[in-house]
Amino acid sequence: MKLSILTILLLAVLLSACAPEEGDESGNDIVPQSLEVGQAYNLTIAEHEDTTKYYSIPVTAGNSYSIDVRNDLSSSNLISVQLISDGFQREVLSKGRMTSFDYAADKAGSLLIKIEGSSRAFFRYHITAHPSVDDGLVQDDALYEPNNSKNAAYPVINGAQYSSSVDMADDFDWYALDVVSGDTLTLWISNSIDSAGHLHPQLYDGQGLPLSQEYVVSHTTDLNVQHVVSYTGRVFLKVEGQSPGPPYVYDFSMTLAASGG
Repeated sequence: MKLSILTILLLAVLLSACAPEEGDESGNDIVPQSLEVGQAYNLTIAEHEDTTKYYSIPVTAGNSYSIDVRNDLSSSNLISVQLISDGFQREVLSKGRMTSFDYAADKAGSLLIKIEGSSRAFFRYHITAHPSVDDGLVQDDALYEPNNSKNAAYPVINGAQYSSSVDMADDFDWYALDVVSGDTLTLWISNSIDSAGHLHPQLYDGQGLPLSQEYVVSHTTDLNVQHVVSYTGRVFLKVEGQSPGPPYVYDFSMTLAASGG
């Protein structure tokens, strides 16, 4: 059967009208809710709403950010958290669990976050976007918070002793120390008898790559290890607990000895 040119044009128009517009996977336009850096948000997905919500956070070119997301205990089930603007970083959180993302903005614009409930039910979750330490993050000098990711690592003083705690397995503590190539770094950590279990500390470089193994620190034996630094910049320490439970309480220090000193 031959089709006239007019018929073909009409079919093309109809197909174009039926095609999904640019937006999410279902063809719906994405209209994100705007969030501000430095503000804590208590957000929900109601039972009668679509299971997916989007949020946008304004970012400045050259700045870095730390994004904290926690699924509330009052949620019905799992939520999926996705940073669409950064290579599709994704985490699935059960009730009461949290995650932190590091994000470096190479251009001005918005960081897009997708939150998806695992079913049509009620979900409550919390989102906070922090600037990095280099970009003006204000931290509590008694609790060293927020410091849940490398971009939010609390800057420590060479040789100073600190006392801190992590509240659950997801509450990572990050610290940073300026170093010079050739320095010998001594890391000391003491795990309190009041802690819920073992501590798992590990050293990282400025790119977030491991410099050491993940150590295990019990209640009875302190960790006291040395590492020779092969670059000038920062060494990062990440401390996490063994499993969810009561707080993990610990003391630590990071001490440098200059090369040839």
